[in-house]
Amino acid sequence: MWCLAHTIWIGNSVAVATSLGLIGHHLFGAWNGDRRLRIRYGEAFDIVKSRTSVLPFAAILDGYKTLRESAHGIFEKLRVVLGRPRGGSGFFDVADLGGVA
Repeated sequence: MWCLAHTIWIGNSVAVATSLGLIGHHLFGAWNGDRRLRIRYGEAFDIVKSRTSVLPFAAILDGYKTLRESAHGIFEKLRVVLGRPRGGSGFFDVADLGGVA
């Protein structure tokens, strides 16, 4: 998606060549990563792979995930990374301002 958007925006042959190279690189990486995980974990990997997708939003469209569950997980991880307690006042509290209010 990123390559397509930037290729359309820039619109020259260098952007097209770069985007095709990046797309190929990522397709190979996804294929090779799946191959290595299948060798390492066998049938357990196949079970996990059947519930996910490398295509953006494909798991949601196929009904394996819901947007609400996925978005909640992302925000929960963000909360943990930022060290915010549940029910905090949000991103802009006194601690963010260095104690200056």
